[in-house]
Amino acid sequence: MSYVRDKIASFTPVKYNQFYWWRRFKMRETLHPLKPLYDKIKNGDYEMSDYFYQAKYELELMEEKLVGIKDVKARHEATGLSMERYRRLMDDFEKDEDKIIKALRKDFKVVFGVSEEELDRYMEECEGDLMCLYNTVKQDYVRKRPDKEYLFQHQTNN
Repeated sequence: MSYVRDKIASFTPVKYNQFYWWRRFKMRETLHPLKPLYDKIKNGDYEMSDYFYQAKYELELMEEKLVGIKDVKARHEATGLSMERYRRLMDDFEKDEDKIIKALRKDFKVVFGVSEEELDRYMEECEGDLMCLYNTVKQDYVRKRPDKEYLFQHQTNN
């Protein structure tokens, strides 16, 4: 089984919607915007958009569908519909990714008071995942402001 199919297996299918006919699955549940940054990271709120996996899945489905079709006109029609779904999902992906990164930057700025430039520097220097970035920024923040360490004591570093 492919990585895309493994990810898709965790998604919830949706019923047909005439306004969003190209979407086959429901988006993941994100936490309320006022929840702590740490909890949102653990929940996966800032992970890559699910639309990316849906778009890649659409390409896999198209390839499977085309194997059994010999007629050129039928192949063209099947390809056209799948590619239109793929295009729309990639558009949704780009919009969602932009929203995710803006929310991430805003939350880091609110929680740690870092500027855009500082956050960019942290991102460039961090070689791990998002939790590694969070822990790095948190350590520097607590080092600069030891009086605020109590804000992060309920969290476990993973």
